Amino acid sequence: MDFKNKNVLVLGAGMSGFASCELLKALCANVYISDHDRFCMERLAREQGVTVLNDDNLTGINLIVISPGISIHSEIVVKAKKLKIKVISELELGFLNCKSPIIAITGTNGKTSTTKLTAGFLTNAGLGAYSLGNIGYPVSAAARGLYEHEVAVVEVSSFQLEAVHEFHPHIAILLNITPDHLDRHRTMREYINAKMKIFANMNKKDYAIINADDKNISENTAKIPCPVYRFSLHKKTEYGTYINKNHIYFANGELLAQVCCLKALSESRLNIYNALALITLSGILNIPFHIALRAVSSFMPEPYTIEPVGEYKKIKIFNDSKGTNTGATLSALQRMKGRTVVIMGGRDKGENYTDFFVQSPAVHYIFCGENSDKLVRTMKKLKLSGFTVCSSLHDAVIAGFAELGTKSGNLLFSPACASFDKFLNYKERGKYFNILIGKLLETE
Repeated sequence: MDFKNKNVLVLGAGMSGFASCELLKALCANVYISDHDRFCMERLAREQGVTVLNDDNLTGINLIVISPGISIHSEIVVKAKKLKIKVISELELGFLNCKSPIIAITGTNGKTSTTKLTAGFLTNAGLGAYSLGNIGYPVSAAARGLYEHEVAVVEVSSFQLEAVHEFHPHIAILLNITPDHLDRHRTMREYINAKMKIFANMNKKDYAIINADDKNISENTAKIPCPVYRFSLHKKTEYGTYINKNHIYFANGELLAQVCCLKALSESRLNIYNALALITLSGILNIPFHIALRAVSSFMPEPYTIEPVGEYKKIKIFNDSKGTNTGATLSALQRMKGRTVVIMGGRDKGENYTDFFVQSPAVHYIFCGENSDKLVRTMKKLKLSGFTVCSSLHDAVIAGFAELGTKSGNLLFSPACASFDKFLNYKERGKYFNILIGKLLETE
């Protein structure tokens, strides 16, 4: 796509918007910026020399680039489409100007960890690999600096995939799909469709790596236009990675390789599915499996991801503030050993929570946050009574200790909700929880 002298409007003046403006200016486009945050918009205009658009007058605009925070259902985007103005995401803008092959990673949970893991693994294998995308470094910011022999490992969110048309990774990994962001995507079908767009432009020379145990994925793989490799804990796969009798195998048609004993991964803090995805990638790229296993065994997860933060008497305390949906919280609960009380609640994201409570192994729930009433209603509808409602996180922790009593167990902070009711993001929420626990343990 030729951007020279095109009038391009960038929606959103955050990190992605800044990267988009910078790249578009380098491509000699006439760049306009719009954002509800006037301070950020005017700062970007000063620093980048772009023009502020003070209203939604789209006369003369040839193209719109949207940041992940801008929904395709927003009023200005709907208006643009009616005017037949093309709308693309910042991800697409970066892709269109990137020479290096892309390994794209998406999923409701685990995509940040797998992106970091994959980039580290490829680097250790002797390739130049860079973590980009939703992980915090926009593709547009790096695109023109990458070379053909390097690899862009891109974490891709459903928000970024909403407005892609040509995005074409060489390898795409789909880890899982569980309910999330339904406040924006409106329905689960719409959310699944957004995730599946990662494969839309791939061809027979590309590779898809998918979770064979995830029903939402397996029911939607028929239209994937490239070879599909599957990873599974429960079933053999003709192409991909699976577990059988406590051993991990990689299958490539008639070729079968025993990778390792499952115990070799027992000390890793990485989710086993994420590890299997990496092993599958290793097999496809013909990189020795021992490099992948070393990457898995040495991996350190993101802060506030099932992070051990202390022990009160016989109670182990875990901070999983990054658990912002029921899929993440259920995964965290399933990794706990022994009786577990979980603290949940925050800004609701459109989930109904019924399936979560039916599957959850928690012995008791402490609800603390903006959507506590909805969580209580769901529990009562299911005729479940093992819950306590607290007005503060401090009180929730105290209630958790009281519920577990003098017996051993786990207190897990995994909200299953967004943090925006009381915090800027999950990191601020996680930091607050750690400080709170530190002060409580000091008084003992």
